Amino acid sequence: MASVNTSNEDFVAIRPEWTIVYRDVDDEKEYHVKWKELPYDECYWEFETDISAFQLEIERFNKFRSRSSKLASMKQRSSVKDDVESKNYNM
Repeated sequence: MASVNTSNEDFVAIRPEWTIVYRDVDDEKEYHVKWKELPYDECYWEFETDISAFQLEIERFNKFRSRSSKLASMKQRSSVKDDVESKNYNM
């Protein structure tokens, strides 16, 4: 089993501009790509047609993102519901 390296040397803070995954430009989708061998500072916008060989990975990411988004939404609704119930209980 591989060990996880948690040293500060390998830590890279995630900047907000890295969280943008795709955008539409002139009716074509571009993906913000972090290539495996390059540092995060060298992420590039790539047209969907230029990275079509990676369609399986794109679909897998979209599925993961959709699931993550649903979970975050459910947590937020639950938190709001708890707040309302707490306020009603304290009245």
